[in-house]
Amino acid sequence: MRNAWNVNRGGNPGVVVAIVDTGIAYEDYTDVINSFRSEEYYQAPELSQTSFAPGYDFVDNDNHPNDDYGHGTHVAGTIAQNTNNLAGAAGIAFKTTLMPVKVINANGYGSSFDVADGIIWAADN
Repeated sequence: MRNAWNVNRGGNPGVVVAIVDTGIAYEDYTDVINSFRSEEYYQAPELSQTSFAPGYDFVDNDNHPNDDYGHGTHVAGTIAQNTNNLAGAAGIAFKTTLMPVKVINANGYGSSFDVADGIIWAADN
């Protein structure tokens, strides 16, 4: 990582990287499903200093692509998690802006159509 940081330390916030995956734990959000059920989502602490572009959830067809499987958040952390926080890990491009695009559901399943739609949506936005 040191060699990469010698070229460009931490990336550039003007660069947007789309994470087309299971979503990202990028916001604190309550999804009210009905009067008896809701789901709570919380921002991953290691992404608290990360910038996010608006994303989309192709699984639930809404503007809250929160991660309920974990893989997308892991990928996001590899790219842009906080640094210099004594956590023993650092994102390779921690200044980069991330765009969460959810195409894989809570069971780890996603259709090739949703993946293709997510890639096209990310490129267009």
